[in-house]
Amino acid sequence: ARVHVVRLVLDTFGQDARLFLAIGKAESGLRCNAVGDNGDSIGVFQINKAHFSKWSRESLFDCETNVKAAYQIFKTSGPWPWSVYKWGRHLEWL
Repeated sequence: ARVHVVRLVLDTFGQDARLFLAIGKAESGLRCNAVGDNGDSIGVFQINKAHFSKWSRESLFDCETNVKAAYQIFKTSGPWPWSVYKWGRHLEWL
């Protein structure tokens, strides 16, 4: 399943794929079924409840939906919504 996630990230993020593979590894280990400690963050990119109005909580367990949601968030806000990026926790995966 992680090979599928890697392919989705490569195909979706293009030149930014390396960065987002590192973010995804730091956020969830690239697991589609990951749930954050508080239960409010879902999937590969730990999309949080602030975005549940655009994507349903359940739909974010789908790898493809989660990656596409992350890309849309990235296009409007850059990598800053991801705390692992802000705090540099993604760097070990680069």
